[in-house]
Formats: sequence, C-alpha cells, structure tokens
Amino acid sequence: MTLDQRKVVNWTMTPEERLTRRSRLLVNGCLEFQGNASRRYKQITVKGHSVLAHRFAWTVTRGPIPAGLTIDHLCDNPACVNTEHMALATLRVNVLRGNGAGAINARRTACQRGHPFDRGNTLVSGGQRYCRACLRRRAKTRVRTA
Repeated sequence: MTLDQRKVVNWTMTPEERLTRRSRLLVNGCLEFQGNASRRYKQITVKGHSVLAHRFAWTVTRGPIPAGLTIDHLCDNPACVNTEHMALATLRVNVLRGNGAGAINARRTACQRGHPFDRGNTLVSGGQRYCRACLRRRAKTRVRTA
C-alpha cells in the first residue's frame, strides 16, 4: 500500500475507528492515542475540527461532558483515551489531584519553618496562606532593625 493509499484509507474511516486504530495499549492499562499533540494533550480531527482525543473518547463512550466539569486523568497520562482511567471533576478538584505547584502547596500542612497551618496560626489573604508565627517573627525583626 502506498503512502497516498494510506491517507485515503485513513480519511475514509470514522473518527471512532481512527481513535481505536491509532491507540496502543500500555502495560498499566492506558490506551495511549498516537495522534497530534496540542501542548500535552492529543488531538483528533472530527468533522474538520481538531478536538482533544480524551474528550472525544469520553463523549463517544459515556455521553456529553456536563457544563462546569472537566475530565480528570486518574492515570496522570494526558495521552490516555481509556475512559476507565478518567473521571468527571470540577477544575479545582482536578488541579488539586495533580502534582502542580498549587496542588503541592495546598497539601502542605506546615510552613517552611515547621509551624502548623491550622486555624489559629494561618492567615488567608488574597487566596494565599500565611503563617502567623512567621509574620510575628518578621515584624519583631523589622522593629529591631529600624
């Protein structure tokens, strides 16, 4: 089969067939799509438009994605199109389940000096947590040097 014939065959398949055919099963159960990437996530062309492959897979197998929810890759593999490895979640929950800076800081239970982030020692301002003990220490240091 020549390259031109392969292109014709590829475009005569339905998007669902292309998704299945261009995916490979990994040892951990992920079904990794081998298509084009947009940043971290793979894309597939559906009716002339590029859509994210994992969102297309979810829509085909489980139905529409409700407004206000996103798809969370529980396997942490953005190329995975196995809907068993996905769950619907709010953006906040999705981010906090991850390993980004915001999620790591949210999981911290103490400041860098070891003071606990508890109700009595934590000041929240502008969406950030501050350690009251460290703030008091800094204020005392400023008074001494002034």
